[in-house]
Amino acid sequence: MIGCKDGTIRIIDQDFKPLLCMQLSKKEISHIKFSPDGTTLAIGSHDTSIYIFSWKDGKISAKPKFKMSKHSSYIKHFDFTKDGNYLHSTSGDY
Repeated sequence: MIGCKDGTIRIIDQDFKPLLCMQLSKKEISHIKFSPDGTTLAIGSHDTSIYIFSWKDGKISAKPKFKMSKHSSYIKHFDFTKDGNYLHSTSGDY
């Protein structure tokens, strides 16, 4: 999975063949992470949001389950808790 400066995410296979290209944001994607159990995908963007998707059998849900938009600056980093129920995030304004 690749997050791009144009706000798209791209999923490619092991032969670098494109499987999916999805426009998620108008600003660059800064962070991508799976939950510990592998069923949730979180994507952070410079639009100050974190998008939460379902992930099953190597496929992403068509739309985000949630869009979290409480930061006032771009998303720098986030981590899931061990159980995958919570997300801790930091942004450019700390």
